[in-house]
Parts: sequence; C-alpha cells; structure tokens
Amino acid sequence: MRAVSVVLAAVGIPLALVLLFAPVTWGYGGITVRWVAGTTADATVGNVRNVDPGGPAARVGLHAGSNFAIGFGDRVTWNSGRAGDSVNILVLHNNGARQRVRLVWGPFTPVLAAVEQWRQTGYAITALLAFFLALLVGIRARESRLGSIATFVLLALGWRAVAGATTLAASTTALSEGAQYAVWFTDGIILAAMLFLLGTFPPNPGIVRRVLQYAAIPAGILAWLAPTVPYLAFYVPSVFAQHFRMDAGNNGIALASLLQLLLVAACIDALVRAPITYRAATRWLAGSWLIAALLTAAYGIA
Repeated sequence: MRAVSVVLAAVGIPLALVLLFAPVTWGYGGITVRWVAGTTADATVGNVRNVDPGGPAARVGLHAGSNFAIGFGDRVTWNSGRAGDSVNILVLHNNGARQRVRLVWGPFTPVLAAVEQWRQTGYAITALLAFFLALLVGIRARESRLGSIATFVLLALGWRAVAGATTLAASTTALSEGAQYAVWFTDGIILAAMLFLLGTFPPNPGIVRRVLQYAAIPAGILAWLAPTVPYLAFYVPSVFAQHFRMDAGNNGIALASLLQLLLVAACIDALVRAPITYRAATRWLAGSWLIAALLTAAYGIA
C-alpha cells in the first residue's frame, strides 16, 4: 500500500501545480436559499434568505422572502455554478401570480473574488505540501505499518485538496459538482484514517483516543454521508426524500461538526500524553492537524 501511495503522491504533484495557477471559475448568484420540501422534487420550493443588492439575483427582482420553483432538469448547482451559467426559475408571488425569470451566475465582487482565489490557492498549496510529505514519509518511514497509515492519510489530504480546488476551477458545472461529492467522500476517509492513526500513535492513548479509535469507521461514514445524502436526495422525486433531505442536512452536518471537534480533542490528548521518545513526531502529526483545523475555522469565519 505504501508503494502505491508514493506513486499516487508523485502523480498528484504536477496536478496541484496546475491548479495553483488556475483561475477561479466559480460563479456568484448573490443569493442564499433555504429549500422547503414539496410533494415531489420538482415541487420543492426555494425560499430566499439573503440577497446581495448588487448581485445577479437582485437584478432579476428577487429579494429576501421571495419564493421560487425550479425544474430539476434545468438546475445549476447552487453551491458551484460557474460564471455565465444560467437557470430558469419560476418566482411565486404572494398574490398567486407566477413570473418566469432567468438567473445568470456572474463573477464574484472584488472582495469575494479575493477570498475565493485565496481559497483556491490554499487548496493547491495544501495539496503540494501533503503530496511532498507523503513522498517523504512513504520513502523514509522506519516503521512499516505506521508509515503506511501516515502516508495514506497524507495522500488522502492531498487529493481532498485537489478536489476542493477543482470545485472552484472546474471547466464545467458537472465537473465542479462531481468534485464536491469527491470532497465529501474523501473527508470521510480522512477522518476515519486520522482517528485510527491517533488511536494507535503515539502509545499510551487516553480515554478520548481509545474511544475514537473504535469510532473511526462509523465516524468516517457519517462525515461522508452527512453532506452527501441531502444533495443526492435533492434529485429524488418523492416527498419522503425531500423531507429526509431537510432533516439529514441539518442534523447530519451538526453531527459531522461534532466529530471534527472530537478529532481536535484527540490531537490534544496525543500531544499531552505522548511518551518522550515520540513527542517530536507527535508534534508534527497532531500539531499540523490542529493548524489545519484552525485554518478551516478561519475560512468559515471569513
């Protein structure tokens, strides 16, 4: 497994370099939407929560509180539509009137464009560092089993970052959306592998790491399904799927966030309880993951 991971890391490095200089193609609708389940997928209604006064949605007459319907065959991915992509929506007015408008995704405003470009660059740099470290650990690790696990985790982190960058620089909306699903799937793999690794290294785990070691696989599956299921259910034409989507989206993502906090606790436990001979390696391992968690939180706040 280690040899395969080293090869995949070597393949990923040039791809990460290409993405480092790729422009952001992600589009901007200037709108946030809360979806309300209907009797079928096509009957699901979007309720506008916020509108950028200078954005594309405002220009076609949408405002906070507006409701609209959208045919699922004419749908642009709301979280990854490219600039220039468009979609027909049916605005549902309070007086019963219906108005068909075409919403065209535009480029980000300067401040948001800078934030998205920063995220794109951050993903690419993360991928490069992860692939280089995977090569280093895969080639030089003295303990075969531990080296294989660590190399695999670093490799997964690298490809996760590649998928994240692709959602912002994809040539088509379909590729962008596919990359988003890959991000969620890889998140589950990474979380399971990290929990298992932290449960076995360094030796002398505390109660937090002992518990999370056994929870590694269920936690990884949950972290993958929590964001994925709601979006897949979006396409299923049944009222059950639409209501399940709402419940899973709210509760599942909250549980996945809790698991991320438990992972931080496991890192801290590893740093505190590591034997002297393992402290340097633990600082690199757990410390880097804590920094990654901090950067992720900082982006969310931004």
